[in-house]
Amino acid sequence: MRENPVEVAAGAAVLLVAGAFLVYALDVAGFRGPREGPRLVASFRSVEGVSLGTDVRLAGVSIGSVTDLALDPETFRVRTEMTVAPGLAIPTDSSAVVASEGLLGGSFVEIVPGASLDALPDGGEILDTQGAVSLLNLLIQYVGGGAILRVLDKIDGSYADLDLASGEEARVGALVVVMGECRYPADNPAGDAYALVSIRTAADDTAVFEGWLVASAPALNAMDHPRYDVWALRCRP
Repeated sequence: MRENPVEVAAGAAVLLVAGAFLVYALDVAGFRGPREGPRLVASFRSVEGVSLGTDVRLAGVSIGSVTDLALDPETFRVRTEMTVAPGLAIPTDSSAVVASEGLLGGSFVEIVPGASLDALPDGGEILDTQGAVSLLNLLIQYVGGGAILRVLDKIDGSYADLDLASGEEARVGALVVVMGECRYPADNPAGDAYALVSIRTAADDTAVFEGWLVASAPALNAMDHPRYDVWALRCRP
């Protein structure tokens, strides 16, 4: 039987497209092997939502990806290897946090740079880490009537504590803070606090932050603002 040249060409084109898609999928998933750049290691209690290829970010900008995950049989923590962009000096006292893009968003590893003048070497370990917070556990927490929030002015060092009920808002400096709701463990009300807040500028209503603030892990979903920091202290009954 003679082969139809058109059918042969069509089949080859299909295989070529399928091969290109496979290479792209493996690249996105992080299976194409080592990427160029230094590798950093961090140990987390939980990496829920993190997999090979997950973004590694600094100040909200992607600087690398997760290239290996391994459970330590002695500590039961997850040894996480990350490859970051070449030429990027990460201070030795930096921290690493498993964060998420809002309540329903995907997870990523956020590196919070420290103040040390020394940089982590290739293969260096970030010792200060914060694992993932389970969204399921968050959803089954008891809902309180509001929260106590602290607003820090990073320029002059002053701070203000806001006692806000759910739906209430308050202005602090150049910000307007709106309280959504606050959740806490039903069996231990003082154990932790998960506050849903939205923050905007007072001058032009530009959104600055919207999401969950976790009292026990302020860096988990921190607000990125050049002057102000906001974090949850506790829920109101």
